[in-house]
Amino acid sequence: MKRNPLLGLFLVATVLSFAGCKLSDLRTTEMKAAIDAPGSTQKARRLMQTCFLAHGADKWENYETVTFDFEDRFEKLKFASPFPGGGAAMTLSYVPDAADAHMRVKEGKKAGLIWGLSNWYSWEQKAKSGSERKWKHNRRIKFWLPTWQYFLQLPLKIMEAPIMRHGGEREIQGKKYEILFATWNTDEPQKEYDQYALYINAETKLIDLVEYTVRGVNKSVVGTCVYSGYKQVEGIQIPLVMNVLGPKIDYDDPSILHVMKVNGVEFNQIDQQELQPTRDE
Repeated sequence: MKRNPLLGLFLVATVLSFAGCKLSDLRTTEMKAAIDAPGSTQKARRLMQTCFLAHGADKWENYETVTFDFEDRFEKLKFASPFPGGGAAMTLSYVPDAADAHMRVKEGKKAGLIWGLSNWYSWEQKAKSGSERKWKHNRRIKFWLPTWQYFLQLPLKIMEAPIMRHGGEREIQGKKYEILFATWNTDEPQKEYDQYALYINAETKLIDLVEYTVRGVNKSVVGTCVYSGYKQVEGIQIPLVMNVLGPKIDYDDPSILHVMKVNGVEFNQIDQQELQPTRDE
């Protein structure tokens, strides 16, 4: 996504690896050669279209809302979690590919707490009995609800990037991947925009992992999320497990920092209007 001032929270939530003060660049020497090769853009667009359809991302438009039985757990740096103890189970509801969302905590000290986002306006409802919705600017709500959605709907969200290049091929732990490089404005690293490298499984055409920069936090920061356990629900491939690696990224000996899990998915369980309440002026 474009550089986001709220990504300061995401740094601790994802970590990541640091490369000193230098502006990080996901492009390896091999990737640069593939990116600069004739026809790279056309090849990337074909690959993205194949990946998009393999994920069933075209079917998101068939549904007004989606609800996830979700959990977010930190195995390290638990203080970075928005929940006491480093994580919680929750229900997440979204209007697909829109800034309208709702989260309810299901366990722990925050059980019953509700967060909402409607047209980028944030609101909160305390767990205390009789509490009412209160509209207020909340950095955590404005960060976390879109962030979870971005990971859950990556094949759809990455289509927003105007620049796509084919980044070549790579083998990791015996699996072959085609790399899709995506960014904004220019291929070159820049302070204002992030870079993404999607590793698309050559056999399944699904995204197995994604590398990304986090410019809004630190110009040298990069992160990696590994997807696994895809399950087809209503024709859409839903990742059941998303492991964020860190602080050192090593695919042969992965160290898990942050785990997101999907335990269930339902479509149109909640009315779209419930996710789009009117803000009191």
